[in-house]
Formats: sequence, C-alpha cells, structure tokens
Amino acid sequence: ETADLLRSMGRTQEAMVLYQAAWKQSRATAVGQTAVLAALAEGELKIAAELLADLETVAGEPLEVRILQGKLAAARGLTDQAMRAFDEAAKNAPEDPRPLYHRAVTFRHSQDETIQKRVLIDLLKLQRDHPYLAGPREMLGDWYLRRGEFEEAGQRWPVAQCCDDVGSQNGTR
Repeated sequence: ETADLLRSMGRTQEAMVLYQAAWKQSRATAVGQTAVLAALAEGELKIAAELLADLETVAGEPLEVRILQGKLAAARGLTDQAMRAFDEAAKNAPEDPRPLYHRAVTFRHSQDETIQKRVLIDLLKLQRDHPYLAGPREMLGDWYLRRGEFEEAGQRWPVAQCCDDVGSQNGTR
C-alpha cells in the first residue's frame, strides 16, 4: 500500500524499491509483476530484467509474464523480440484482449509504418472483439487524429464525437 501511495504521488523511484522488497519477501506473482512494471517505468531496464527472470522461475510463463517480456524487449529497443513476445501471448490466449492491447500501448507512438499498421490491426481487432473496452477506441481515434484523418477519428473516438456533438449544439461547428 505504501508503494502504491508513493507511486501515485510521483515518487516512483521510492515505490520501485518498496515493490522490489515486497516481491523478495512475498514471492507473490502479482507483486513481482508490479515490481517489473515499476522498474520499467523508472527506466531501470537491468533491474526489470532481473526481476522478470526471477518472476519467470516462480510463475513460469503465463500470459502476464509474456506481456512483460514484450514490454521489456520494447524498452530495450528490441522491436522484433517484443513483437514475438506479444504474438506468443496472443497465440496462447486468443480470447484475451491484453496481449493486443499492451502491444498497441507499447508501440502506438512508433515512427515505423509497419509497426503502426500492426498497431492499427490490433486496435481494430480489439474494437471488433471487445467493444466494451474504451482504451482501444480512444487509441484508434488518436491513431487517425495524428494522421489528420479527422472524420475517421471522430467516428472512432468517443471523446471526439462528444466534442463534435457539443459544437453542433452550440453552433460552433
């Protein structure tokens, strides 16, 4: 709880240390995952890799570990390795939206057009298969907005639609 509070206050370095200590003491998979994410957030890739390797010995390679492997590889600039980790996670859990979602989050600002197309495909699949998730819709709207495709962005992005509707009602559109 203290680590969560510190993290919410922006004191992520201190939170990371507490997450690591909690992981070493509890060996609870969820705590290990949080410790890896905290290290990644701090840019502490060596620590994240060590924590992830330790987590793998305890948890094996469940979906969450594969996703973390993808995030770590992406943070290290190993795009192909990251994509393979997310692909493997999606293959092992085809009904679970998390691998596609996390790949989209991880690579949504990539400048590589091939990766951007992959992100678009992931977001479209997420929107089709899991329409109740707001995150993919918002990222899809953002994807179109950054490309200057405003009409498509408005159709995909609930916030953009909301703003367009308000503008129409106020006569500003």
